[in-house]
Amino acid sequence: MAKIKKDERFEATTKEKYTVVNWSEYNKALENRGNITFLINEDVIQNWYSEEPAQRGAQFRYSDTCIETMMMFKTVFRLPYRQARGFAVGILNLMGLCDLDV
Repeated sequence: MAKIKKDERFEATTKEKYTVVNWSEYNKALENRGNITFLINEDVIQNWYSEEPAQRGAQFRYSDTCIETMMMFKTVFRLPYRQARGFAVGILNLMGLCDLDV
């Protein structure tokens, strides 16, 4: 094992320190970290429920688009299924679409 001087060993692990010059811009950037914007297309809302013909056995209730939207919420925000459902219900309520069932 090579011998390393104590100063050289710690010199490699030190981090550079940055100073904030524009505090108002820095504060706005911190506030915008929590800002989430969703754009849900009208086609997704109109095709929320499945319109496939009746079949033997269980009937389809939700369309593939609805299921893909829910899986996108689950994947992007790393949520379990029930939390993804609650998240979607909250977003639909904020959009004024309380009549859509999830």
